[in-house]
Amino acid sequence: MDLLREKELGSGKIFYARLSGIHPTLPISELNAVGEVECNNFKLISKLDLVALFTCDFSLLKSVVRRVAFTKSIGVLVSIKDNILFNRDLNNIVESLIFNMEKFGVNEVGISFERLRGVSQKLVNGEKTIKKIISSLKKYNIKINFKSSYKVEVFLVEGMVIIGLRLLSIDLKEFEKRRPRKRPFFKPGPLDPRLSRAFVNLSRLKRGEIFLDPFCGTGGIALEACLIGSSKVLCGDIDRVMSKGSRKNLNYFGCQSNSLSYIGDALKLPLDKSIDSIATDPPYGRSTSTKGKNIKTIYRGFLEESLTILKKGGYLIFAGPTQIRPERIAEDVGLDIIEKHYMYVHSSLTRTIVVSKA
Repeated sequence: MDLLREKELGSGKIFYARLSGIHPTLPISELNAVGEVECNNFKLISKLDLVALFTCDFSLLKSVVRRVAFTKSIGVLVSIKDNILFNRDLNNIVESLIFNMEKFGVNEVGISFERLRGVSQKLVNGEKTIKKIISSLKKYNIKINFKSSYKVEVFLVEGMVIIGLRLLSIDLKEFEKRRPRKRPFFKPGPLDPRLSRAFVNLSRLKRGEIFLDPFCGTGGIALEACLIGSSKVLCGDIDRVMSKGSRKNLNYFGCQSNSLSYIGDALKLPLDKSIDSIATDPPYGRSTSTKGKNIKTIYRGFLEESLTILKKGGYLIFAGPTQIRPERIAEDVGLDIIEKHYMYVHSSLTRTIVVSKA
């Protein structure tokens, strides 16, 4: 919080993201990756529990919202104070809120109060806080409409009270439409659409770039790359049934013109050094087959082959069972490890998601 100067509070230049609690580390990493790609002056200022503060050109916020999967809402930061200062400075906070409503063209709002991670009610009483804010806003003739898409969001987190004006929300219904069992071709084992989107986002894929998933299975990750605007999505699988099925899924969601499903071995990729980003989930679980090959051999061969086709500075995102230390295999073949995330799947499998760079 030391980077956040008092004069910047309520200026309309700092934004907050209410992060999903689905995973402890992926939401902030995904937001950071998308911000790097979509915002001209993106800077991650601070991370609190389930809330991140950042800078971005306001005109580009919608591009961020269209991409992220593990963020719930984005808005402009109005105030961040400890509970004592919050109660003392409420009138000044409301004035700052009014300033931001005028700046962003908001004339009616709803109000919500949320204790993140079960913060004690003794610090700030939510019901009383909402009543105080409503009373103050009414003095300025602000209409209170709890159905409004704009909302004054009050978060109590880590002993701090954050007030923000929510401008945009993520539409999770779109991800629901693409759940594996709702696709025309289904086999057990694919990633959830939101996790697939996070894989693509972590790869820093930009609109108009070329994307590859060499273990594409039913095509879930490739589908997300298509939907964020890749100019060419290559979706490969050694299994003919999977290759044909992924093509059916991609076509169903309107990706006929910019995607190619092919039958091919990820250890022998017939491509030149033209790939901008790679994100993939190689076979390692109960419902996937390695075709009799040793899993470490598959990983090493795939990663070595990927380095021959991935542009310098391009990102490669992949997952693997934690016990084989997939990040070490990637490091051994010459990839730079940017970060790693651990995800419990079931009692016999915890996956490591590796973010690496050529």
